Amino acid sequence: MFLTFADTLQNPSNTKATSNPFTVLINNQSAEIQDSSSSDNYVKITLNSSTVINADDTISVSYSIDSTPENSLYNLYLSDATDFALWVPDFTTPVTQAASSTNAPTLLEAVAISNVITLTFDQLLSSSNSPGGNQFIVTVNNSNNFITVNDKVDIENNSVILPLLEPIGQGDIVTVSYISGDGILANSNNIPVAPFTTSDVLTTFTNPGTVIKTLLATPSTSSVSIAYPSSIIGTSGLNYDPAVYFDQATNQVFAAWVNVDSSQIQNQLIPGQDYSNLEIINQALQSSTIYFSVASLDDLGDLGPNAQIIPWSVAAPIPQQTGQNTNVTLGLEPDGSIMAAWLNTILNNNGTPVTTIYYSKLNSSSGWSEPARILPDINPDPFTPLTISTINQNPAIFWTESAPASYRQLVLNAAPSVYLRLGERTGTVARNSGQFQAAANGTYSGSFTLGKLEP
Repeated sequence: MFLTFADTLQNPSNTKATSNPFTVLINNQSAEIQDSSSSDNYVKITLNSSTVINADDTISVSYSIDSTPENSLYNLYLSDATDFALWVPDFTTPVTQAASSTNAPTLLEAVAISNVITLTFDQLLSSSNSPGGNQFIVTVNNSNNFITVNDKVDIENNSVILPLLEPIGQGDIVTVSYISGDGILANSNNIPVAPFTTSDVLTTFTNPGTVIKTLLATPSTSSVSIAYPSSIIGTSGLNYDPAVYFDQATNQVFAAWVNVDSSQIQNQLIPGQDYSNLEIINQALQSSTIYFSVASLDDLGDLGPNAQIIPWSVAAPIPQQTGQNTNVTLGLEPDGSIMAAWLNTILNNNGTPVTTIYYSKLNSSSGWSEPARILPDINPDPFTPLTISTINQNPAIFWTESAPASYRQLVLNAAPSVYLRLGERTGTVARNSGQFQAAANGTYSGSFTLGKLEP
């Protein structure tokens, strides 16, 4: 079984993990995996030799990130154009059974990422007498905008990899054509692929997502060395607003950030168009979660290819209340435990947003404590930045609250026509301070409701 990726997979280590991250189901029954290995842009999964697969069987394969410390850095990852390690998230995908090699191979899927197009077929392909780049025509957004394919075309199992001399942008409409020439794209029986043209090329991810990227800067006498570019493993969905704390006592770096589940947000429905449903986006943002990860700087230099991966733990959520959790900050407790504080916003029975501040403590043995409110009667601003500082060796949390409008603000901003205020701090004499000034003075009769805005 071959899993083809749209980019080259990296091997974190020559040593395999002690557990297999893949699960194969045949007609919803688990199949025994004998071995799995990754190379170039594919993963090869070998099932037990006694496994029987019929032509009408339904097959699926799942991948799950291994979060155990001894295996976390053996998970699959890719490198982007800036050499950052991007970890492959959990996934489940159906498996297409290979077509008979007595038939011509047909195209299953085409994906474009930056300056690479990957074409996947329904059979294993022969790499002998493979076609050159001039047998593939790539256009972007219109028929006159051609992108040159490098002469060296790679064939890996059932995929063709087209290196481009120019990058393709996300959301571009891409057309790929294959024409006859000196080389032949064929299967193992030398049955050639028929010339084709397809505009069904994926250039945008199905769901939007961001990752938390990290770098380690090491200053020296003459310059600053930047090393260990990597993302935090397990950060699927939308991730933003990170907070970081370095504990000198343990030489550990703690990171926390806001995570939004984007699995229900459809990012790409028609090639060339990026759009989604605003209501679904708002619902997702109103159910955000605080995630965290920990890295020990003592482990630098021991893990990853050329020791270039920061050993972040797999991202995990901090226990918290339902609602929108944002603006996380980190600090240190007197006992050495890490403290996290964040804003929690929910709608009350009247549909009005209510914001409060929760905190939790990280214990090395028991994990994060249940979140607790810092004070019951505070009214922090919904988007106030939070800061944890140390005063007399105790953590102090700072935030902002907006005071109610003053008389001056009411007069200048609301501009009421008639506005009565007490002439003195005590007494019963009311003075008209509205726009009408003295013209509004007089004796009024009837029913009136006066709004008391300030004591």
